[in-house]
Amino acid sequence: MGRIRPLRTAGLCTGCGTCVEYCKENAIIVKNGISILDPAKCVQCGVCIQSCPFDLLKAEHRHYLILVGGRRGRHPRIGRELLTLESEDHVIYVIEKIVNWVYRRAGAAGCFLNSLKISSLINSVRKFYRRSRK
Repeated sequence: MGRIRPLRTAGLCTGCGTCVEYCKENAIIVKNGISILDPAKCVQCGVCIQSCPFDLLKAEHRHYLILVGGRRGRHPRIGRELLTLESEDHVIYVIEKIVNWVYRRAGAAGCFLNSLKISSLINSVRKFYRRSRK
């Protein structure tokens, strides 16, 4: 999942509130004509950056978060955090390792990732990733 940490250009915010309207996490409020971001609520989706009509919100840190596990459907559950990566090449490398790991362990029965030992996957991918960065 791509993530972008927003950064407000100091002293230039008009207080129009467009970013507040677009933020689904209610992580931004306008106080005294200035937008204020609550980092605890922000999920770093970047929607506020794209919504600012004056281009006053910038991307402070672009990165990628790899999640594994989780569940979709009627009772969704977000996956567990595996790694935070800086480049698209690293993301592709890690995803290839995850797919290979699942393929080797799922077998003909078609086991789901949640029923496999995710901690083994996490340790394996982190080990491969550390080795690749040396």
